[in-house]
Amino acid sequence: MQNKIRSLIKKRKADNHKNKIFLIGSASLITLTLLIMISIFVISGIWLQNKIATIKDNVVPAEELFAKMPRGGAKIYDRNGALLYQFVDEYEGLRRPVELE
Repeated sequence: MQNKIRSLIKKRKADNHKNKIFLIGSASLITLTLLIMISIFVISGIWLQNKIATIKDNVVPAEELFAKMPRGGAKIYDRNGALLYQFVDEYEGLRRPVELE
């Protein structure tokens, strides 16, 4: 009877040792996986921040964009200075100044 009890105790100790090794191995595997995932997130965050900065540097401010737009339509004159045709600006339309009295 005592031999059976001793053999059961030895078997439980061996099983506990195997369980400890399994727990340590699985914990280290989970830790390694988490570290890899965190490093991937950090690297992708740095890449994304760099990409956003590049795009932001290439965007033209609205004021500068409107300043480069053509102003007014073109006018075609004959050799005597008479107006033959006036092209209308597609953004501003036909603009004719009004004289103030």
